Amino acid sequence: MKNLIFVFCILFATQSFGQLSFLRKVPVKPVLDVGLNLYGNAPNDMNLNVLGSRAVNISLLYEVYISDYVTFNTGLGVGIERYSFDKNVTVREGFNSLNQDIVGVFPLTNYNDVRKSLLTPTYIELPVEFRFVTSTGRETFRFIVGFKAGVLAAAHTKIKYGTGDNVRTEKLQDDFFLNRFRYGIYSRIGYKSIHLFTYYSLSDLFQKNKLVPNQAITPMMFGLSFLMY
Repeated sequence: MKNLIFVFCILFATQSFGQLSFLRKVPVKPVLDVGLNLYGNAPNDMNLNVLGSRAVNISLLYEVYISDYVTFNTGLGVGIERYSFDKNVTVREGFNSLNQDIVGVFPLTNYNDVRKSLLTPTYIELPVEFRFVTSTGRETFRFIVGFKAGVLAAAHTKIKYGTGDNVRTEKLQDDFFLNRFRYGIYSRIGYKSIHLFTYYSLSDLFQKNKLVPNQAITPMMFGLSFLMY
């Protein structure tokens, strides 16, 4: 129910923003992405509950007109991602047999009735994109290709467990050897304010040789974009 309310609020806000004519004259344009997180090449214990692995990206983009049908856009954004583990595990920092700092997958054997276990990183991002339209004005088809780079701003794990009135939530703030810098490519295609979007990371989720077992996890994302003008 909460997810449905969230989606309806986004749709309402998008349409409301679209009615404000002054936004069409402002060179900085807001963009909202709402989607699902995936990743490839992960250890078996790190399989995701896809519907619980959600992402929200908010960007303010400055438009530079190349022609009536092509614009170059760049600006600043914030990406908040959530990876929901399908099994009762979490990620924590530790040491390997050589006494080196690593991050590993740990089973939640000491937690009763685990409801969800999340890893949530937040990034500050710089998107750069080209936007192509079929006609001038708002009622047009758009195709967008872009590249964005980001820096890790914060990260935490969250474990919710227990039953009845004894439900507890545990959060741990750390960087978990996540890559401090990330970069990838994305695209959007749609009509008027609503678009489909995809993102594919060209960098690994974790720092090299820090995840045990040592695998290069590749984040991906897909969902809906709302161009709020």
